Amino acid sequence: METINQVIIAIVCLIAAFLGSIGQLLFKLSNPTFANLFFNWKLIAGFALYGISSIIYVIILKYGELSYVYPFMAMAFIFTMLWAWWILKESVTLINIVGALLLLVAVGMMVR
Repeated sequence: METINQVIIAIVCLIAAFLGSIGQLLFKLSNPTFANLFFNWKLIAGFALYGISSIIYVIILKYGELSYVYPFMAMAFIFTMLWAWWILKESVTLINIVGALLLLVAVGMMVR
């Protein structure tokens, strides 16, 4: 892969991970019940964003190697942790932060 292609692929993968993490946040915020399952806009939007994220990954696999593209999915864990802390006011411990940093290092090592 050429360097410019790798950068574009990385950016698109990060966008997909970001969209997937917003989808996860919306799943949490939707608080679905059987009565509102099909009319819950947060749940529907969560499925839509998660689906778009998956479609982006499928498309980007045409242009990049699986061993390069897939590690970027780990970024969704970090984005989701940040949403949980910022939006849901969940606590983030030092262990969570260390784990996120280790994920960043691991992704960086795998995509070199």
